[in-house]
Amino acid sequence: MDFPILGVEDLSYPEAVSLDRYELGEGPLWDDARKRLTWVDIYSGSVWESDPELIQPVCVASFDSPVSCVLRVNNELLVAVGVELYRVTEPGPVFVASLANEVTGAIRFNDGAVDAWGRVWIGTMSEDGRREAWLYRLDADRSVMVREYGPVTISNGIGWSHDNTKMFYVDTPTRMVMVFEYGPDGICGDPQVFADLSEFDGEPDGLAVDSAGSVWIAMWGGAQLLEVSGSGVRRHKLPFCQPTSICFGGADLMDIYVTSAYRSLARPNHFDGRVFKFRRI
Repeated sequence: MDFPILGVEDLSYPEAVSLDRYELGEGPLWDDARKRLTWVDIYSGSVWESDPELIQPVCVASFDSPVSCVLRVNNELLVAVGVELYRVTEPGPVFVASLANEVTGAIRFNDGAVDAWGRVWIGTMSEDGRREAWLYRLDADRSVMVREYGPVTISNGIGWSHDNTKMFYVDTPTRMVMVFEYGPDGICGDPQVFADLSEFDGEPDGLAVDSAGSVWIAMWGGAQLLEVSGSGVRRHKLPFCQPTSICFGGADLMDIYVTSAYRSLARPNHFDGRVFKFRRI
């Protein structure tokens, strides 16, 4: 689908959620009931949580393998570790599911999300660039993980329209956001191109859908967020090069939380690798 380019809109000056810097910060997740933000630092294997009113986050879980995302199902926090899913509990992590018997080589989980029916959608990625990754579904009973779409290379952002009739999806190297028809039984048929972002700087990474139904995409390497609405594509410039993902939170769900990375940057600036909160001006 072709969208007109609407220009650039500035966001507020970034407010640091954490003074720490993360090599590959990812997966911001807002818990509205607890008013907390959770995210991961992938290659340190750590899960972080912050009260937005405080500046110093707390590490709530740590693993020996890469941790790619956190997911909240009802009141439970799930963590993707390597090719396994765990539930975070006070005594320690509890095993939920694994792809260990299915995948080989440099494959690990990447981004994931939970739909309105409590199903976990999570994709894998190939660390060596091969097109051998897939998008998986784990139903609410957690009995089996099912391959739903692929092969892909870097399964990334996942989100839904507010009426739950569409699921948005990113395979990063394609530089496109795809859209599936969606319903109580999951995805229906093959995806269509929702937005071709190849003319914009960066590659699409994580995404989120705002209260107006616009799809926001973090553009890795492009120092920007793209907001795709029925009117067109609007750019939001960022002071760091590698935004990784985005979510909405705060008291009115209008705060924009963005994770970033300093990994692979020869000269990271003061902002690279931090987690920030923005507002529309």
